[in-house]
Amino acid sequence: AGTTLFSGNATFGVDDTGVDVRFFSQTASEGVLYDASEDELALLLTTKLKFHDVGGGEEIYASANGHLEINAGTTLDVTAPTIELHASTEVGVFAPELVIENTATSSATAGGKLYLMCDDGAAMASGHRLGVIEFAGAEDDANNDIVGARIEAICDAAWSATENGADLLFYTTNANASQTERMRITADGEIVLPTTTKLSFHDESGGENIVASANGHLEINAGTTLDVTAPTIELYASTEVLAETPEFIIENTT
Repeated sequence: AGTTLFSGNATFGVDDTGVDVRFFSQTASEGVLYDASEDELALLLTTKLKFHDVGGGEEIYASANGHLEINAGTTLDVTAPTIELHASTEVGVFAPELVIENTATSSATAGGKLYLMCDDGAAMASGHRLGVIEFAGAEDDANNDIVGARIEAICDAAWSATENGADLLFYTTNANASQTERMRITADGEIVLPTTTKLSFHDESGGENIVASANGHLEINAGTTLDVTAPTIELYASTEVLAETPEFIIENTT
């Protein structure tokens, strides 16, 4: 045992043949091996991967819990034409803000893009989900995160080269962790409310509103005056049109 000092280049083995080079650790059977037959640098037994500068501020290392951690002093820069992250379950981003910035010249088709896609190699079927955005938060101090609302896109037909229709669904939670569809924008542009959701439009103060009441009526409530203006106004009723008012005025302003 001792120290060997190289003041110039050091060559091990012969080109196109090679030899294994092993660096032993202070711990028995630990260390680093360059395996010539595999053309790879390997860590032996329980030796943990770790790269860091002399100061130890920035580092890449394998932690005890099986994580590969990259610690940057201020900013981690990863630059490439395409960056792909492959995960079997999820990619977690733990940050107060995620910024997607498009630095190309602004235009009608430019801007940051969040792209949600479903592709298992087969065409999408009717009722299958293209993507979903969920809004969640902690319900206690035990890290139990619950989804309070979500927006999802669902195929309204089997997809093909001539059919790509999809509905956009909006869900909210009222009570305990039970999400309910509240509104749907259909593929053909209609806004549909599920049977369990009552139509209700109103201002913040609640003074003026349009609401579907429990008795099957559609009610329009105006604070003072209801103005309906059109060249022709038509009312269709199978039995009667009822005006409950102390006075009904028909005025010709011509």
